[in-house]
Amino acid sequence: MGTGIKSPYELYRWQVEALDFLKNSKSKIKILESPTGSGKTLVSLIYALEDCDNCKIVFLTRTNSQVENVFRESRLLGLKKVISFMGRGETCLFKKVNPEMREGDPEEQSRLCQRLVKDRMEGKEGCFYETDYDMGWVADIMRPQDLVNLGDQFGFCPYFAQRELLKDAKVVVSTYSYLLSPYIRERFMDWIETPMEKIIVIFDEAHNVPEFLRMINSASFSVADINKARDEVEKYGDKTFNNLSLSLSLNYIEEALEYIFSDGPRILTPDDAKEAFMKSFSSGTIEISRLLEQMVYVGEGIKEMKLNEGKLPRSYIYRTAVLSQLLMEDSGAEFVRIVDDSEQRINLRFLDVSNQLNFLKQFKSVLFISGTLTPFEKFKDELGIEEANERAISVPYLESNLRVLYTDEVNLSYYKRLESEEKLLEILEDFINRTSYNTMVLATSYEQLSKIRDLNFKRKIFFERKNITNLELADMIESFKQNGGVLMGVINGRLSEGLDLPGKFLEVAIIAGIPYPKPSPETNAMETYYDMKFKKGWYYAYEAVAIMKLKQALGRLIRSPKDRGVAIILDSRAKRFKKALPNLYRSENLVEDTVNFLNQ
Repeated sequence: MGTGIKSPYELYRWQVEALDFLKNSKSKIKILESPTGSGKTLVSLIYALEDCDNCKIVFLTRTNSQVENVFRESRLLGLKKVISFMGRGETCLFKKVNPEMREGDPEEQSRLCQRLVKDRMEGKEGCFYETDYDMGWVADIMRPQDLVNLGDQFGFCPYFAQRELLKDAKVVVSTYSYLLSPYIRERFMDWIETPMEKIIVIFDEAHNVPEFLRMINSASFSVADINKARDEVEKYGDKTFNNLSLSLSLNYIEEALEYIFSDGPRILTPDDAKEAFMKSFSSGTIEISRLLEQMVYVGEGIKEMKLNEGKLPRSYIYRTAVLSQLLMEDSGAEFVRIVDDSEQRINLRFLDVSNQLNFLKQFKSVLFISGTLTPFEKFKDELGIEEANERAISVPYLESNLRVLYTDEVNLSYYKRLESEEKLLEILEDFINRTSYNTMVLATSYEQLSKIRDLNFKRKIFFERKNITNLELADMIESFKQNGGVLMGVINGRLSEGLDLPGKFLEVAIIAGIPYPKPSPETNAMETYYDMKFKKGWYYAYEAVAIMKLKQALGRLIRSPKDRGVAIILDSRAKRFKKALPNLYRSENLVEDTVNFLNQ
């Protein structure tokens, strides 16, 4: 069967177990949980290559920064024709000339790109990078930067070059968007030129898939959008529909939002939205809907005019009209409208993604892999997966090399938070000043992180600011690796997932409380949705989310079988997660227990 591909080294027992599970699974959809550093990527590639010799593998990651691991394992396996496929935002060379290409969503960038290429072919001023050529393989593995460098050197478009290479590629590495976004997926599958039944799809860090689907289907509507729509009226001219001008209509829409914001943060019903719009327009919903349709038409015209100007085809008049319609439409349980009066914004939050992955049944097989997929029932319920085989792989080094401690001295539940927070800060300051291990501290909020930062520490502190740039974060992590000290961030931030600090670069991780989602209209909406659909409101909205975040944070400590570390949860409520964290122990003396374990 298949290629008979061999691992570059002898597989560990748990990798053999994972590979056997994938090979013996009778279901088209396979769900594999295996801890960080256990070799999930290698195992999934070996399985896919052996399962179907003449199939194409599409390996998907959440972000562009996570693709390097796939290239590393592909090199170890000696694979050929491995290519990454990235969007215009990462591969377009013309963006150096036209800043418009640096912004916009994929659809806007696509339309502008097509116009610029068409203009050049018609002898007009457009994109001067070649798109019509015979692009051959110049390396076994083509990373994004490889193609960008070649395109820059020889004057061809890296984006169109990777499209040509897709047809003959064995492994395609890309991001979730290329399959999960319907607009992009249709074109992506056309470019691959491979029947779906000859494709094996692997979703890496798959615990992110449900939230990613919600994100790409959600939107927000703010007063700032209306102000930008006014700028378009000023530039492209006012229009009048049924004796009502476009500029006056925008004033009425803003007034409707002000009525909505005046009642504070909450879940907005379509009837409440209709009432606010009818009050501001002094008109019925039928007349308002007709007006909004006219605004959509005007917005489409502005998009075309912007294209002619060499700009992204974006219209805020169009956006304002469409989102105003959505506010008043009855969408059932599909999404909710969350009023954020402090930001003068309404978030249209998508809830139900259970019908978004029906197309996966057409592939030969689909693998969801991650270190944090349990509880499996939540993952399958959210994605509407009915037929699947799942397996959680345990690894001996995780239980022997990781000790998870908690203390009964702190309880940050709602009713005990005030009296416990001072004790938490006291324990933190004492622990860090009495130890010398490279340590990460993860707070449950930026407000809590600020209080921790103000403590009197005697060691070098590295602090993840709320709006820190990617470059600043990378520089800070590199400085931490070189100098040691204490790295501080929030459990929902970039330090808590995907960060690789192996060995003695990181030996202790402290979590300041249980990372339950913050109570809010959005969280309440999720709880209500989970309760209505699955009868598991609190568990899915709070408990399961906290388990996943804890396990993700703990994953920063043990990156390989050789790593050793101690995690400390400063909250007595940690004891309720004993089933999810089998190596969890109560500590009477955190410093002593940590030193004893790490010195073994």
